[in-house]
Amino acid sequence: MRNLFFKLFVIVAASLGLIAPAQIAVAGVAPGIAASGGSGASMSTSHPFTGTGWDVGPYAVSLDPAAGPWIKTLDPPSFPGTFVLTEHLFVGPGPAWTDWHEEILNSPGWTWGGWGIAGAGNVQVNQTPTMIEFFFDPVPPGSEIWFTKELVNQTAPIVQPIKILEYPTPEPASLALVAGALLGLVALRRRRG
Repeated sequence: MRNLFFKLFVIVAASLGLIAPAQIAVAGVAPGIAASGGSGASMSTSHPFTGTGWDVGPYAVSLDPAAGPWIKTLDPPSFPGTFVLTEHLFVGPGPAWTDWHEEILNSPGWTWGGWGIAGAGNVQVNQTPTMIEFFFDPVPPGSEIWFTKELVNQTAPIVQPIKILEYPTPEPASLALVAGALLGLVALRRRRG
């Protein structure tokens, strides 16, 4: 029972920004990334070009309202074409995700092409040349999710790295659940005290 309360506390505290989700990792996965669409400090990662695209992850990504977006820097290919960006992610501690946003930053000539997603249901996508937004049924913490996207560049030479800003957003009901759990913990504490 005590272990259950501890896990609940960690999830609530991470969701409310009382502890850093970036310090909480999923077993066997790279250190966590804390991200949101907020204006806080952003985490950055760099990824080498594999010859056909980029493989990112696995990473545990937690929604942290105090954090800024995750910024990925992709090494540029030396030739124009259509390349595949594959991301292997785990939903970290905190609210369930219901959407994922990505925007190409300061990378002239790059646009989004086709896409794929595994690990989420009822997927809908809004896409412009430099922004792609995935909307889906709630994906709870601990779940695995894969995003596959095409990045297209038909200009040569390509010399600067590609920067991509990305973040999840939570389901509104998850935020209410977290607030309710926190109130329950406060009430339990007062009864014992």
